[in-house]
Amino acid sequence: MKKKIILISLFLILLLTNSIFARDFPIISSPNADFTNDIVYYLDKVEFPSEKSATYIIYYLEFFMKSLKTEKSSKDSLFHAKIYMKIKVIDTKTNEVVKTEELKRSLTATVISTTSSHIEYFGLELNPGSYKISIEIYDCYPDADGNFPEGTKSMPYAEEFSIESRSNNEVSISDPIIASAPISPAKKVDTDFVLNGVYVYPNVQHVISRQFPISLFFTIGNLKRISGNARVEVEYKITKDGIDYYFIREVFDTKFSDIIHPVNPRLFSSVYSLPVGKYNINVKVKDLNGQNNSSKDIKINLIK
Repeated sequence: MKKKIILISLFLILLLTNSIFARDFPIISSPNADFTNDIVYYLDKVEFPSEKSATYIIYYLEFFMKSLKTEKSSKDSLFHAKIYMKIKVIDTKTNEVVKTEELKRSLTATVISTTSSHIEYFGLELNPGSYKISIEIYDCYPDADGNFPEGTKSMPYAEEFSIESRSNNEVSISDPIIASAPISPAKKVDTDFVLNGVYVYPNVQHVISRQFPISLFFTIGNLKRISGNARVEVEYKITKDGIDYYFIREVFDTKFSDIIHPVNPRLFSSVYSLPVGKYNINVKVKDLNGQNNSSKDIKINLIK
């Protein structure tokens, strides 16, 4: 996997604010941003309808380099770090292990600061059911016997979740992804962060401002076509503490029953005049031919 580095010019306080979302993603591994004792990372999770009734899940992890064990190379003058992840997924009804994976990732950075970070990800496909995922995360690789050097830090993550069955007669929508770079058709050099042929580099922290605009990506599936055409209505509603602050609707036609939908950032140009704070974006998709709808929510943290 090709590695990409981002330097996010945000105050350290932003490491703390999203932690109040609890299991509303994203979450932070260390609420106090303890770079000395913890592996500090943000974790975001998105779900995409997959083949038949399956769901494809992507976990994005944004690691903060200052919390990792780093070494500066004399060859390239870069700081190098390692992340080892041991992943296990269990079916909680049968107690069967349905997936295991071990990932070794090399991270690099030009500087080490509280804002230098590196995004990694992995995906898994699951059928409807109840599951528990555990991710053991270390800042060093194990030896051949599975042992870690003294002083290796570990920061595990675990959650239980369910995958619901989908009806073949209803429109489906994926979880929206907030991108931190322009969404565009993937090029040959783009080997990472490519979804359905589109380059989508995630804004894992969901931090939004004029400098980090809202750029949404999601998929719509199972549209009903009449005379070869589908007609779709998408509503975007931004709320805070039960109050509606922003609403916009778009309607478009397509010849496909399944589509990808990168949203033009200009659609949200008025949002940045809202007071700073944490908001919810509700994305509602309506199949105007099938007369049914589906919706998803995503949290954002609006700053100046």
